[in-house]
Amino acid sequence: MASSVIEQVNKIRTVTVFLLKDLVRDRWRTTITVLNLLVFICCYFCLAALARAASAYGDGGNTKSSLMILQSNVFDPADSIITQDMLLAAREYQPDLVSAVSPVIFRFVKIENQLVQLRAVPRQDLQPVFRLDLDSGNWPQQRNELMLGKGTAIMTGWETGRQITVFGREYRISGIVNSPGTKYSSIWMDIDEAEQLFATSGIYQFLWLNITPGVDADEAASILQNDPRLGNGNQVYYVDHLYEQYASALNDVAGTSSVLVFLCLLAVMIGTYGNVYLTLSERSREFTILRAVGYSPKTVRWILTGRSLAQLVIAFLGGWLLSLLILDYLSGKFPIIVHSILVVLRITPFIFFAGLGLAVLFSWLGVMLSTLKETRAGVHSMMER
Repeated sequence: MASSVIEQVNKIRTVTVFLLKDLVRDRWRTTITVLNLLVFICCYFCLAALARAASAYGDGGNTKSSLMILQSNVFDPADSIITQDMLLAAREYQPDLVSAVSPVIFRFVKIENQLVQLRAVPRQDLQPVFRLDLDSGNWPQQRNELMLGKGTAIMTGWETGRQITVFGREYRISGIVNSPGTKYSSIWMDIDEAEQLFATSGIYQFLWLNITPGVDADEAASILQNDPRLGNGNQVYYVDHLYEQYASALNDVAGTSSVLVFLCLLAVMIGTYGNVYLTLSERSREFTILRAVGYSPKTVRWILTGRSLAQLVIAFLGGWLLSLLILDYLSGKFPIIVHSILVVLRITPFIFFAGLGLAVLFSWLGVMLSTLKETRAGVHSMMER
């Protein structure tokens, strides 16, 4: 038993050394093949990361516990105008229909060459109404203190304690909060401070309403929409209605990227097929000698399979490292930001191992297809070529 194991190990070692020597001897073809596969592998990793990010964009964005009221036919909430009278009318539905009503000043502001969304709300509403979770730092105590959404913190690299300038005024980041949906990427300011900063009083971009527990969300939205004080020229949405629209669009991107991912891996099979077929054609003398000295067609096929897999593994690891560098560079220079939310492109362990498994499968299929004719040929017919 022990001797048979040792014999098998010696055979594997002999074949491995043989394959490595052959790859080194045929280094020019090996280099071209690895570079060819590396291109497809890089495309696979980048497209797979894009597909994963686009699919994950809509996760956690849906909620039917909160509504927003803003002007009709407004795609960007920053263009909406809601007045103090509408705020008072909405608060008349407390507590039977809605448990809380909070005004929101919404702006897109440029800070240190970063375009971010700013939300100004009553400071006391941050937790009970908007349900923000403190991730680090402290809740704001002074009017010159801001809260940073975790998505914005990731996108900008800003941390608690940092001083930033908004419309010419200095503000300190007191803490970082976490929340799903568009709230994930916002700067939070006290609404009284925002009214002074933007020189507005009693003018907001939308109203945020939390539905009273036990009340049907669709019924509450219908009642509010039919109130002429609120529904005339305005629209009642679920709070992440716009977020869902962006998520739906990105789902189409995810689907297209997934198809391209499959095509990239299919190209690995085609590339392997072409490489093995060319190898058999240009090195027919060597393979004829192997058959003549007793190597079976199955053994020759396994040699070609091992040779191709060695090239594939080198290309796969090189493509993975190169893709990490490419994605890191692109995320720094050209970040993908959708509705002020950073779309993070990341190569997950699933992408890596699933890609490796499929690449090995397609590479094996390429070898099998290219060696079908050779396995049927006899030694004499091979020597006559």
